Amino acid sequence: MMPFRAVFLVLVCALATEAAELKVGQKVYPKLDATARVDNDEINIAIVPYPAIVGKIDGDNVWLERAWVKKSDVLTEVDALEQLDAGLAKQPQDTTLLVRRGIIHRERSNHAEAITDLTMALRIDPKNAAARSHRALAWREVSAMELALADANTAVELNDEAPDAYIHRGLIWLRMGRQVEALEDLGVASRLDSTMPRPFFLRGQLLLELNDLDEALTEFDGALRLNPYDADAYAERADAWRRKNEYRKSIEDFTRVIEFRPNDAAAYSNRGAAYSHLKEIDQALADYTRALELNPKLSVAYSNRGQVWLNKKAFDKCIVECTMALWFEPGNAYAYYYRGEAWHMKGNYELARDDYSSAINSDRMPASVYSLRGHVCFELRDFPAAIEDYTKALELDPGDQTAVLNRGLAYQFLRRPDEALADYTTAIELDDQDAEAYALRAGILTDQKKWSQALNDFEEAHRLRPDDDEILNSIAWIRATCPEDRCRDAKAALEHARRACELRQWKNWMHVDTLAAAYAEAGEFKIAADWAEKCLALAPRKHHDDIQSRLDLYRAQKPYRETDDE
Repeated sequence: MMPFRAVFLVLVCALATEAAELKVGQKVYPKLDATARVDNDEINIAIVPYPAIVGKIDGDNVWLERAWVKKSDVLTEVDALEQLDAGLAKQPQDTTLLVRRGIIHRERSNHAEAITDLTMALRIDPKNAAARSHRALAWREVSAMELALADANTAVELNDEAPDAYIHRGLIWLRMGRQVEALEDLGVASRLDSTMPRPFFLRGQLLLELNDLDEALTEFDGALRLNPYDADAYAERADAWRRKNEYRKSIEDFTRVIEFRPNDAAAYSNRGAAYSHLKEIDQALADYTRALELNPKLSVAYSNRGQVWLNKKAFDKCIVECTMALWFEPGNAYAYYYRGEAWHMKGNYELARDDYSSAINSDRMPASVYSLRGHVCFELRDFPAAIEDYTKALELDPGDQTAVLNRGLAYQFLRRPDEALADYTTAIELDDQDAEAYALRAGILTDQKKWSQALNDFEEAHRLRPDDDEILNSIAWIRATCPEDRCRDAKAALEHARRACELRQWKNWMHVDTLAAAYAEAGEFKIAADWAEKCLALAPRKHHDDIQSRLDLYRAQKPYRETDDE
């Protein structure tokens, strides 16, 4: 039922960069004169992103997305900014220092300062493609999209073999909602430098958003082949596996995230959700609990743990967990959804309706939330509202057989039999093994005096649910009392009526009434009268007149017959 990117994938922010000790996931800045190595071969430090994310720490070395760099050759954001300030105080015309400081200002969301530094670099060197490309990103951050695109296009013209220029323009296309152009530019970047993991990762993210899961997985595989320590790529690939219902593979990838970032609360929560899908409840609870130990304000972990309690029918615990989730994140739609289900199961339909309504006001809710609100409206006898919700559920998911069946019931309660009949027929078309749908349609056909059709539906319902006493009783009644000779069968009526009475320990007055009619159809009027007298003793007083009229027929050696009058 579960949805799901909003519930299942929580992206993790980088750790604080001012920490003295480097940590996996930290954003750092390589020095200009740093040495980079791959497989013991020294390479140009320029290939390492600026800034870069620490993927792995091995002694005195750190993996920075594409290469190993010594710890002593990387700076935190604050230290990098201080050094650049000092360098520019001595060399104010140094465009490399200006570009790098502009990048740091942009990373710190100081966009005006970033644009100032990058503009200064361009005044000194109008053909500086890097300055132009990074200023495009700064314009993007302040939503100046025309300026951003103009700078990005110029950067590509200045250096059409620079992968970063295409990556940056791709990011601008994304912000503008032009996904095709973004994919194209990111593809160009990966072709220009097939060893660069970032365009593979970004294409994977975009393809995931487009729900092209197989292609997204291919791109994430490429990113991880080039950067095997990228926890974010593992997290994104885990979500792709989750959306393909490959929960075991999703768990494996989230486990890798946790290996790299053992204090990643979101990874524990997401892995717990995958365990929950596999019904491995103890593991799910353990992961949610660990997530909340690491981050007691992680709303999604509370709501996911609430779903576990919901599935275990611990409704009060579910309500508490979801209330906590909403305390920390009032817009957590799934917390409303699960809490609504808990109230629903406890029979508190007003509160359930309120929570379902709050869930509906959020994006990415499954169609089932309308169906569930329809159920509580039905329980509250607000049948028009129930019909409206079931109709909306069916617009979103035309294959929701439960919604169409229940809408038929609501129509029936509103005395709109033709619409009810149409919905029951649709329900059977969607699931021809649903005994309830056949029985409900048979009930309408019985009211319409379409005896043969009704009997056929009741017989099919009986085949599917042989020990349903109500279905048995309905067949017996038609077999005993139908005005059409072809539908009556005394032997079958007695067999079904006796079985219905047995299933209810002979205490259901309607079944006993049917048994009396069956004996009368068989010509056993004395026995029929005896059972009719027993029926009088069981039935509510308001039904006595009808039963007495049938008893009088049996005493007069006459069977009871339904009429064809509407």
